[in-house]
Amino acid sequence: MPHFREFIDPNFLCNLDFLNDEGQYFKRIVTIKTVTKEEVHNGKGGTEIVATVHTEETKPFVLSKINMKTIIWLTKKVNTDDWKGQRIELQIVESVKAFGNLFDVIRVTKTKPQPVKAVDYSAQAQKLRDCQTIEQLQQAFTSLTKVEQVGCVQVKNEMKGKLA
Repeated sequence: MPHFREFIDPNFLCNLDFLNDEGQYFKRIVTIKTVTKEEVHNGKGGTEIVATVHTEETKPFVLSKINMKTIIWLTKKVNTDDWKGQRIELQIVESVKAFGNLFDVIRVTKTKPQPVKAVDYSAQAQKLRDCQTIEQLQQAFTSLTKVEQVGCVQVKNEMKGKLA
């Protein structure tokens, strides 16, 4: 039997993209890139034009009127171009009645996510700048955590060019 993902539209986010390994829904915080209009299948053999939200972290999702109102309420902005860079939290609400059936749907929560905190890697960067040889640089860089390495890769490359 095929995996369930073969039966869903791979171009858009859906409730199944919010399932963890235990079959429970989890929330996602995403950053809005753009809002566009796209033509989608309407389930009745035809197509319709819908608004879609494109994010930095996920596939786009179709923007319902409820979610549109929530984003406007959160951002205090009615122009969708002004939503770029806004962070929102998505969750699945189960058993929403629509078109005579019950669906598990994506909803924007009314909670504004905390701003992303900038991490200070200046101590790790200085450790790399203090290296006198390529070998010291390699050793210093590999001693950093994976997250620190990502934060300091530009300094590592800069030092690699100087020491080479």
